[in-house]
Amino acid sequence: MTVLDEETPAARSLTLPALRPTFLRRGPAGSRRAWLVAAAVLVVAAVVLAVLVHRGQALDTARAEAASSARTRIPALLSYRHDDLGHDLAHAVDQTTGSFRSDYEALVAKTVRPTAERRKVDTTATVSGLGVVRASASRVVVLAFLTQSTARAGGAPVVSGSRVEVTMVRVGDRWLIGDLKPV
Repeated sequence: MTVLDEETPAARSLTLPALRPTFLRRGPAGSRRAWLVAAAVLVVAAVVLAVLVHRGQALDTARAEAASSARTRIPALLSYRHDDLGHDLAHAVDQTTGSFRSDYEALVAKTVRPTAERRKVDTTATVSGLGVVRASASRVVVLAFLTQSTARAGGAPVVSGSRVEVTMVRVGDRWLIGDLKPV
C-alpha cells in the first residue's frame, strides 16, 4: 500500500492551480475579474428583487384602495330617492369615469330618471361582500355582492340580491367606476 506524502509529485499535483475552479485561482486578473462579476451579479439581483417587491407592494395598495373605494362608490351609484333625484343621480354620475360615465348618463336620462319620477321609486343598494378578481396598478376588477331594497311611494320595500363585476380605474388619486356588468 502506498501512502501519499505531501512532498511526493502525486500529492502536489492534486493541489495545482489548474485543478481549481477559475474563480478560486489566485492571480491578479482572474481574481479581480471573478469578484467584479460576482459583485455585478449581486447588484443586478438586488435591483431585480427591489423592483419586484415594490411592484408587489404597489399592487397590494391598488387592490386595497380600489376595493375600499368600490364599497362606497357602488352604493352611491345604485342608490337614489325620488324626492331628491337630481342630487342623487348627479352624485351617482360623479362616481364614474371614461366611456362608462357617458353610458351611465344616457341610462339615467333615458330610463332611471323618468321611471323614478313617474313611479316615485326609492332604491338603496348595499355591498354585502366584495372581492378582487384581478388587478394592476391602475385598474382593479372586483366582484361585488349587492343587496338592493326598492320601494314605491307608500309601498313595502322589495329586497333583492345581485352580483356585479365592477372595474375600478385610478384617476389621479381616486378610484372611480370604469365599468359595471351584472354577473
